[in-house]
Amino acid sequence: MDLARIKEYTDEEILLLCQNARAEERKEYLEIIIQRYSQRLYHYIYRMIGNPYIAEDLVQDTFLNLVKNLNKYKEVAKVSTWLFKIAINITLNHIRSQKVRSAVQNMGGVGEEEEDYMEILARDESQPWENLEQRELESMIQRALLELPEKYRTLLILCDIEGLNYDEISQILGLKLGTVKSRINRGREKLALLLEDMLK
Repeated sequence: MDLARIKEYTDEEILLLCQNARAEERKEYLEIIIQRYSQRLYHYIYRMIGNPYIAEDLVQDTFLNLVKNLNKYKEVAKVSTWLFKIAINITLNHIRSQKVRSAVQNMGGVGEEEEDYMEILARDESQPWENLEQRELESMIQRALLELPEKYRTLLILCDIEGLNYDEISQILGLKLGTVKSRINRGREKLALLLEDMLK
């Protein structure tokens, strides 16, 4: 099949093609899905955990999980919903395992803030000081997000950063629509309070 034509297909059509494709075709089809979603998934995971290297690993784990469960995909679900559900589960499992490991080893996240700040500064090397205030604000928001409980952080990232609507978030997380709305509002309030404290 013509790969250029396949790129015009919807995500759902491509995954359905993958289910019945030969190994080489499947690899090409999956590459299209990876190209479409890797950045969005990376941004979500990075905002959740604050570490760019671990975020890259968890994105790979998300796509490995997709490949492993490809035949379980049903056309009724949007690919974006399915992928974010996988990414959220993998990310939350990682966060929980880190909390357990941290409690056992009694270790803190020393140096994480500096790493986040350097990652933000590294985005645009052409004029490093021109947007310093913007970068400082982004860094502050990232730190505040990391301080939020994960139930609020997940929702705020999906809604305010990834641009998903309430219905999509409800489907991804398996929450009632009212719960999604109230947690997003409560999360925004908590985030605003954290940012106020940081600005004092």
